[in-house]
Amino acid sequence: MWGAFSKRFFCFIMLGLLSCEARRGTFTEAIAGMLRDMEELRRGEPPDARVIRPQYDFVIVGAGTAGCLLANRLTEVKKFKVLLVEAGDREQSFMDVPVLATLLQFTDANWHYYTEPQKSGCVGMKGGRCAWPRGRVVGGSSVLHSMMHTRGNRRDYDRWAAAGNPGK
Repeated sequence: MWGAFSKRFFCFIMLGLLSCEARRGTFTEAIAGMLRDMEELRRGEPPDARVIRPQYDFVIVGAGTAGCLLANRLTEVKKFKVLLVEAGDREQSFMDVPVLATLLQFTDANWHYYTEPQKSGCVGMKGGRCAWPRGRVVGGSSVLHSMMHTRGNRRDYDRWAAAGNPGK
């Protein structure tokens, strides 16, 4: 999954993060803090189901932001049986570091989608197609995009409504 360059880059970033943390305390405290955070992350994610039930009230495909939120809300009703299915692997500790999370676009945590060929966009890309990273991991695409949310342009929505797509 990771090439030699990626491993060296990851180690370089981790050492940099640890040295920044170490300036506020000892290097040992920095290591202990990182391990504590990793353990907290590991404990925070529920274990995979050991038993698959023959029937569920809800099956949610995709543990991205919306899928996780929906599953969480539905399980607040104790009588509901909810199955949340995700194609990707478990979350890893470095996924919460924005500069490292971006590197996930080059791993199996990405579906590796591309846009359709463009005439006036993606002109510098092979075949006029831009990469369209989509997350294949618990947390979905927001994990690959450094947890950023980008709002759309109001005028685009106005044009879509004027073209007969009122939306809600």
